[in-house]
Amino acid sequence: MLAIPTPRNKRVLCEAGPAVVGAMEGGREVEITRDLGLDERQSRVLDMHSVLNFLNVVMHQIEQVGTLVGDDQAVNALIEQVFAVRDGLTDRARTIAQLGRLPEIRARLIGGVAAQRARVPDAQRSLFERHLDTLESVFDVIEQRVAELIERADDANCYRTVSLQHLRANLQQMFNAVEKNSNGRYRIAFSAAERSPGDYLMELDLRSRDGRSIRMPAVLEDVMRDLAANARKYTDPGGWVRVSLAEEDDGLCLQVEDNGRGIPADEIEHVVVFGHRASNVGNRGQTGGGFGLTKAYAVVRTFAGRMWIRSGNGAGTRVRIWLPRPTGAPMSGSPTKRRVAPNAAPSVA
Repeated sequence: MLAIPTPRNKRVLCEAGPAVVGAMEGGREVEITRDLGLDERQSRVLDMHSVLNFLNVVMHQIEQVGTLVGDDQAVNALIEQVFAVRDGLTDRARTIAQLGRLPEIRARLIGGVAAQRARVPDAQRSLFERHLDTLESVFDVIEQRVAELIERADDANCYRTVSLQHLRANLQQMFNAVEKNSNGRYRIAFSAAERSPGDYLMELDLRSRDGRSIRMPAVLEDVMRDLAANARKYTDPGGWVRVSLAEEDDGLCLQVEDNGRGIPADEIEHVVVFGHRASNVGNRGQTGGGFGLTKAYAVVRTFAGRMWIRSGNGAGTRVRIWLPRPTGAPMSGSPTKRRVAPNAAPSVA
């Protein structure tokens, strides 16, 4: 049972239940309270963080195809198209237009990659088909993210009621795409029973008062996915990640924990700074922008919540977030708009 104190000196209990993988030991826990001081461009990057990350994956897959055909020039035009999409997503005036063109962009990029099939050596043909399949999976995820962004375009701080089944399926869809992007380097299992040696174990513990759905800020689903992806990214194959979301009387508690490389204890308070990465991330290639914790904390400030990070070098990481229930609104029921606290940070979509 995880107890999180609230600003009203009440206790919100996040019932994580018995952990198959065990609790995190060691490290230092810090409540993050600093100002972010984001400018408009930085806020926009956070808005689009999930989509931008998956566009990075698209570029990586296209580059791999160029390597297979032995001609990087053959795919450079496709990569330039991805760059153009990314640039458009960081420009507020162009964002909605770019999002609306996604099906067209998807068809053009995948068609351009498929056109290289005849140039792939026979010995590499199965690998080429895996890259193509991965691109399809990644675009499935991107289209889901885009639909969510468009849905909340007019009210970035809206609450919505989401089924627990939807949340699980969305997380699993994302990690299935991540697994495909590894090109066989690792597998991600969602239960101990299906896990083999060397597999990641991804545990999902999602609880609501009615056991079926949960009322939450729409953007919190982004945060949950981003933190889970971060945890996997900085945990070696064979490690575990646990995602817990619990609905309580006074609010919501989200916890994401892993047994990965961790964050040096003296850097914990700085990892939410825009663009900052911990000093121990090493030279291992990563496709993300390093904004997951920044976005999580920006959302916490927007909704007048609290955030703690417990970690240490080699000790894994645990991120805990508590968001209060909006004034006058139930945690489940018909849709209502959330009133943002007067001193809240700029919202993220």
